[in-house]
Amino acid sequence: MSLKLGAEKEGGIMHRTMTLDVLVIIEGEIEIHLDSGEKKVVKAGDSIAQRAAMHKWANVTPNNGWARWVVFMQAAANAIHTYIESVVKEEARSLAGLSALHYIRREIYTDRLLGTP
Repeated sequence: MSLKLGAEKEGGIMHRTMTLDVLVIIEGEIEIHLDSGEKKVVKAGDSIAQRAAMHKWANVTPNNGWARWVVFMQAAANAIHTYIESVVKEEARSLAGLSALHYIRREIYTDRLLGTP
């Protein structure tokens, strides 16, 4: 995927895909916005994993640069169940001080280790 400077993917609208996504940033800098209000900048060489997360992307590359990344997507069996569960767990996470991005990564790695779909 490519995104010119200042552009937002999906017209800047928060969206969700019922997939497990692994993104590898090839060039530039991308800011991910989550529905929790959390924002994170990922740069060339970084990767991020998310499962059925509400999000949007913005290119924040300096010097009018493009942002390019590769996305590997797989259908997320139980994605809707995961979403409902994540809404309930969001309150617990905020009380525990865990960020949404940390939780997403931990959940994916846990699923991978346990072999859950």
